[in-house]
Amino acid sequence: MNNFSKLFCEYPVLVIFSIVFFFRILAIVIFQPNPMTLEYETAALNFLSGKGFMLERFNVIKYADFSPLYGFISIIVYYFFGHHQILLLIINSFFTSLSCIYIFFIGRMISYEVGFVASTLVGFHPGLLYYDLFYLHPLSLDTLLFMLILYFSIQIYKGEFSFYNLSMLGILFGLQMHERGTIVLYIFIFSLLLLVKLKKNFMKFCIVPCFFIIVVAPWLIRNYSLYKQMTPMLTVTGELLWRGNNSLATGTSWAENGMDMFSAAPESFQQEIFKLDEIGQKKRFEQEAIKFIVNNPLKFLQLSLKKVYYFWWFSPYTGKMYSSYLLNIYKVYYIFILSFFFVGVFFLLRNRVEIIFIKMFILMCLTVSFMQSIFYVQAKHRWALEPLVLIFSTVGLLALKNRFNYPKSVKPELSLIK
Repeated sequence: MNNFSKLFCEYPVLVIFSIVFFFRILAIVIFQPNPMTLEYETAALNFLSGKGFMLERFNVIKYADFSPLYGFISIIVYYFFGHHQILLLIINSFFTSLSCIYIFFIGRMISYEVGFVASTLVGFHPGLLYYDLFYLHPLSLDTLLFMLILYFSIQIYKGEFSFYNLSMLGILFGLQMHERGTIVLYIFIFSLLLLVKLKKNFMKFCIVPCFFIIVVAPWLIRNYSLYKQMTPMLTVTGELLWRGNNSLATGTSWAENGMDMFSAAPESFQQEIFKLDEIGQKKRFEQEAIKFIVNNPLKFLQLSLKKVYYFWWFSPYTGKMYSSYLLNIYKVYYIFILSFFFVGVFFLLRNRVEIIFIKMFILMCLTVSFMQSIFYVQAKHRWALEPLVLIFSTVGLLALKNRFNYPKSVKPELSLIK
């Protein structure tokens, strides 16, 4: 056994984290990126300048138009260390490195080999790497939360109902509701499954919703104090619903003429939006979207199916904001991993392997892609879940390597194979 193999066997988490994290740090040093900033940066700088946690958009000040967690992280970093964007890129890299660790934990439920290879592939995922280096965006945080939710869901589903597991899942559900509200259907269905499992111990079940409420309540209370009415987590949901459901909708955030959806909308509608306040804009977008859905149910169904397809494949507008060269590299990469994904699924079915991870994977992917299809779709929405796809792709790669014999590296005491 060489030194690396010995080190990995003794400290696998340290090895995986170090490989992924230090590769990203090296890339930051080499490329010295000037990252693209988004609404999170604007809100954080406004807060630090005394204007409040807000931004101006559509001619109005907005206080709940953006996911708050990444903005909070930006505020903390800038307050203590100054306005150094590179620190947020390092934090992005840290989040992705942690995601790789939990991919290893999930993958080793099949085998150590699957866990290590899958986590390494996630570490070099081109989409995640690109965002970690060139965007001040919470994609790495979203990905980490999805991985953590799946990991704790598996632990709980297999019967480990400890206070730690249940409370952590409730906290993670709450955090992801701040970031990706499309997790809500997964939360609802998993909660029903958990309620069935804990029907004789209802107090244990209550741990999850209690911690969930503790996490989401402060933001909801803050919103109520601002608007004097109950509002959802984000006021931008009305616009996002309209963006994917209107007469010009393509299933993405772009119209057929290449303009963003709002810029392509009729001038009269734009002017109407500009005259409203934040809540008024939210309601007007919702009214227009619901009107379209009610008047065009077949078109809505067609668009929704198209958006599910775009979620798992490519839309004509994929990569519009990136270079065609980078997009083509990613397409080759995705076709490669998707091919081996199906090989991995075939291998597991052929061997009649039933793994709890598969059930939770299906539940998460179906519910999140379904919820996203109600709104609109971009490639980054899939990238947050793609690490899970890579676990199956790794199984496919190793199955071919082992000529479709079940890998000897499986350790039953670490697996969830039934």
